[in-house]
Amino acid sequence: MGALIDRAWRLFGTAVSFTVFGIGGLVQAILIFPAISLVSRDKESRARRARWVVNRSFRGFLWMMHGLGVFDFDVGRKSKDDFVRDGGLVVAANHPTLIDVVQLLAEVEHGNCIVKRALWRNPFLGGVVRATNYISNDDSEELLTKCVEALRKGETLVIFPEATRTVPGQPMRLRRGAARIALAANVPIQMVHISCRPSTLTKAEHWYEIPTRRPCLRTRVGDRLDIAAFRKAEEEPSMASRRLTELMHKKFMESDNYNE
Repeated sequence: MGALIDRAWRLFGTAVSFTVFGIGGLVQAILIFPAISLVSRDKESRARRARWVVNRSFRGFLWMMHGLGVFDFDVGRKSKDDFVRDGGLVVAANHPTLIDVVQLLAEVEHGNCIVKRALWRNPFLGGVVRATNYISNDDSEELLTKCVEALRKGETLVIFPEATRTVPGQPMRLRRGAARIALAANVPIQMVHISCRPSTLTKAEHWYEIPTRRPCLRTRVGDRLDIAAFRKAEEEPSMASRRLTELMHKKFMESDNYNE
């Protein structure tokens, strides 16, 4: 009986959490971001302030989910420099669940990220992605250009090399986009390893499919990949991005988070 009550409560808490998430995005778009526009000199300063708001909001959202007993969060100890570097940094993470993007943007204070074009039309989140000037994934060549520009301005760019959430039980498949971006911008890649046990909010699960026990999202900062060895003048960019992607795949597969 206790397990049944606990599961019912977590279902209720999950519904409350996602309702608050959607309403929060709408309130920010209607009230907070227009106020930021009034006091900001240019588009870049508006986006930076909007990302700060998102960062704090996501921290509060995770705190609420933990307080409601929906999720536990285990973030390993790390220095401030793990997610910050002058000159730009690509943060490359695996993508086991819907919540991991929230976790990463709650850690990276002014982080930029690549998001689906469909979010621009979302009534709850459209105002957020426009205000933060996140990068749309709709055009591959323009996407590369925008990502390189962001990194050269010193931004931290959060990327999921799988390009979508991991399908449980299926082999990890990485696209070369993250490697191409890092090579073009000449910035390192910070590996981040994420696991969610028990599995929930995957691509194959609906939000109301509640696991039998409270899930824990575990996040660990991994190696920082220096790309200098992959930028040899005599090597074709396509070959360099393939070799770098293969190294990232190896690092993910070696991770305790992936294999635990």
